[in-house]
Amino acid sequence: MRVDANDYSVDPGVIGRRIEVVADLETVRVFYEGRTVADHARVWARHQTITDPDHRRAADVLRVARSSMSGLPTRPTAGVVVEQRALADYDSVLGVDLTSSLTSSLTSSLTSSLTSSVTGVGAGANGRWS
Repeated sequence: MRVDANDYSVDPGVIGRRIEVVADLETVRVFYEGRTVADHARVWARHQTITDPDHRRAADVLRVARSSMSGLPTRPTAGVVVEQRALADYDSVLGVDLTSSLTSSLTSSLTSSLTSSVTGVGAGANGRWS
């Protein structure tokens, strides 16, 4: 929940529900159906994220419960090695040679660019160089 460009955590059980926020000079309090679901010291620095450790733990528990129902892991398994292949390997397998076509394309583009730049420079009718 955001107050004056700062994000304050709330109990994850009220995410997506209509809440009441009461902020004064010292605190930011959040209520849901009359009960307090967040109570933070007000932070006046801007663009800060203030997280109650209890809210983080509750969110972690919900995340684990949700992922166990879906069968997906919550975090990557430590020690798993994933091979990373160079893109040139795929070019080789597919018979694509981008280096020669790219080099000739760049050479041709650079040559025509330089030629047009040189032809536009010279002495004009008034004898001045442009």
